[in-house]
Amino acid sequence: MAGGRNAFWNAVEGAEDNVEGGYADMASQSLRADDIVIGVAASGRTPYVQGALQAAERVGCLRIGIFCVSEPPLQSLTHITVAVPVGPEPLSGSTRMLAGTAQKMVLNIISTGVMVRLGHTLP
Repeated sequence: MAGGRNAFWNAVEGAEDNVEGGYADMASQSLRADDIVIGVAASGRTPYVQGALQAAERVGCLRIGIFCVSEPPLQSLTHITVAVPVGPEPLSGSTRMLAGTAQKMVLNIISTGVMVRLGHTLP
């Protein structure tokens, strides 16, 4: 989350534009090469996500990107790219409707698959 843990409760303006912040926040997580990092950026170019993916790359983590454009610039930092081009948002400048919903659906699919593979679901 751009802005770190505190951003869940208090807005941290401009945090998503900080490459170094994304790198530092991700590097502070004690990553190991067997971890998986998922970068979520509607535009496919958010600097904070770039920094986080670079920190994961440095450790050798598997990196997945979930983007809402066809040719995301951050694709070069991911092993797996999920591009869900949703087109323009109904409210200009907002990514809460189309992009946010599409990315949430992709994350739900991933987390459900993980739970099934780990045997945490009933047949």
